[in-house]
Amino acid sequence: TNNFDSDVDACTILSAEGQTYTLTEDIGSDASGLACIEITADTITLDCNGFSISGTEAGYGIYSTGTYTTIEGCNLSGWSTGVGFSSSTTNGAVHSSEFTDLILSGIYLVSDDNTIEGNTFSGDFIGISIEGSDDSLVYNNYFNLEDSVSINVGSAVFSIVETLGTNILGGEYLGGNYWSNPSGDGYSETCLDNNGDGFCDEEYDASGHGYLDALPLTNTFTTDVDVCRVLEKEGATYTLTQDITVDQDGCIEITADDITLEGDGFTINGAELYKEGVYMLEVN
Repeated sequence: TNNFDSDVDACTILSAEGQTYTLTEDIGSDASGLACIEITADTITLDCNGFSISGTEAGYGIYSTGTYTTIEGCNLSGWSTGVGFSSSTTNGAVHSSEFTDLILSGIYLVSDDNTIEGNTFSGDFIGISIEGSDDSLVYNNYFNLEDSVSINVGSAVFSIVETLGTNILGGEYLGGNYWSNPSGDGYSETCLDNNGDGFCDEEYDASGHGYLDALPLTNTFTTDVDVCRVLEKEGATYTLTQDITVDQDGCIEITADDITLEGDGFTINGAELYKEGVYMLEVN
């Protein structure tokens, strides 16, 4: 007789290899020991189904010692660390989960080859702590933290190649992550996106140690023109919103076809030593 019960309605140990468990209500008040949910067998999936695992500042919300663990749809708050993968694991995955109001970190990795995708991190903690973990893939996450990633020993990749698919901002393409902070001046909040493709024009050093997000997500593209800039979104209509005083050659550079620049009566003011106010480079 198969007595396996997939429903999870309290803190517990998940030990049935290859099975999918589903959270059926908010839990966490009865937590004791290392973690509310301990995963001890391989190839287990925990689907929180949008429910919360909330703690009181101690331990882990979820801790896994099994390989190929998948965690999805969980809301984790109030723990020292939201999710942890032990050094004995590999190929863990965390998808579509929310991490808020934690003490140390959202996800703690000492295992290799993990995938962290589609998650949201916000509060005053480190989003992902990498300690002796190599080759994890971190993409399509929304960070609203002062310290999004910490790499002590290890490595990670922070983007995939530009791929058609809805990203965490609702854009049409997947690539890297959205990097914001509570002050409102995070990289993704302030970077340039001159061609309007939904990615920052420049790469972002996600860890401060040379691990680059090649395609940081952003929503900063605007057709308003209030400074000298490059106009490179094909078919777009841009509008001058104020007078611009020029201190360079070619204040407005147009590099794509079918672009319209509406001056709206404003002026691009230059000095005689500068060549062009508006410069068009091999466009129609």
